[in-house]
Amino acid sequence: GYRTGDATLDAKRLARHAAALGVAGVSSMAPRFVKCGSAADLARYCADVAAAAPDVPFFYYHFPLATGVAIKPSQLFAHKHTIPTLAGMKFSDSNMWEYGDCCDADASGTLAFLPGFEAQTLAYLPFHPEASYGAISLSFSILAPLHADVAKAHYSGHSEEAHAKQAASRSFFRAVTPFGWTQAIKLALVDRGVLDSPLCRAPAANLSPVKREELRAAFRRLAADDPASFGTAFGRG
Repeated sequence: GYRTGDATLDAKRLARHAAALGVAGVSSMAPRFVKCGSAADLARYCADVAAAAPDVPFFYYHFPLATGVAIKPSQLFAHKHTIPTLAGMKFSDSNMWEYGDCCDADASGTLAFLPGFEAQTLAYLPFHPEASYGAISLSFSILAPLHADVAKAHYSGHSEEAHAKQAASRSFFRAVTPFGWTQAIKLALVDRGVLDSPLCRAPAANLSPVKREELRAAFRRLAADDPASFGTAFGRG
């Protein structure tokens, strides 16, 4: 057999390329195949990737469901002095105890923690003053206003509205999970004229024409049942 790539070399190459394009930041998950065995190992990996784009902020992307790497990012931050450009983290995990530990590990508030599970936005908000809250999530391409409203209602003290908006978010994910989250977002962006194709890269499965129409029907039901949350995103198509 033979290897077709190396996680560190590939990540460094992509980081250099991104920096040359003038991006505002670069990010990396933990390697999936040859996994880091400790927080110190993970810090060395992140430092190596970040060094390939030394003038660009680096964000660690914590997504254990995707990587199979369970190293706690709060332990990684104990080594943050070894990653000079470390600017923060995207946190795609449901472990709110760990998220709190991450915030504790950055008591000075110098890092940006960006939650990635938008269906539980309300769980993250108490950890952040309104001025410092931000997030990066898949569905923001079409549903950013809905999730902004969750945060706005929370910080305004309107808890009932915040929970209702969060429930709407969950209803979206329940509706599209049978089709695939990425497949759903891509189809919605095609229907809005943002993308040319709904196809996903292998090994992700692509929807058949019949399944795409079933997904469009699910979009229309969301818009009909909750036009305030979904009318703009799915009112057509």
